[in-house]
Order: sequence, then C-alpha cells, then structure tokens
Amino acid sequence: MKKFGIALSLAGIALLAAYGTDYSQFAKPLSKDQEILHALNRLTFGPRPGDVETVRKLGVKKWIDQQLHPERITESS
Repeated sequence: MKKFGIALSLAGIALLAAYGTDYSQFAKPLSKDQEILHALNRLTFGPRPGDVETVRKLGVKKWIDQQLHPERITESS
C-alpha cells in the first residue's frame, strides 16, 4: 500500500511538471476582507449577515480563538 501512495505522489509531481502549473498566485497575501471571508468560509458554513463586521471588529485570530472556546462568548439576552 505504501508503494501505491508513493507512485501516486510521483505521478502527481510529474503531472505538475508537465503542465507547468504556476502557483505564484498563492504566495500573495490576502487583503483583510479576503482573510475574513476565507476564515468564515473555512470554519463555518459561510458568512451570515453581520459576521464579516463582527470578525473585522474582533480580528481573525481572536474570532478563531472564540470559536475554539465558546464558553468565553457572552450570551445575548
């Protein structure tokens, strides 16, 4: 099974080399809004109304920390 995985990996590398795929677009830093949308799309089912503004106020790192520790989020009445 291990040989099969290595063969697939080598085949993937060969395909990338053959097609000359350019991944430089992934090296560009995201804008703040792109970063917020990326986090919301990856960590939730997408942004709901008001989510972008909430994450913008808190900052992405603090928002992610809150998602990992929901007991710290104050409940609204």
